[in-house]
Amino acid sequence: MQNLKEAAGGNEKNIELISSIAATVCKNGGLPQQHPTDI
Repeated sequence: MQNLKEAAGGNEKNIELISSIAATVCKNGGLPQQHPTDI
């Protein structure tokens, strides 16, 4: 839900939003292995 709040913030929030999503995706649900090519 935090990503939705950030997305509603306007264009000035795009970099923070992308960084937040990238960080969330790269955490890979807390799994020990990361698979960035699966995105």
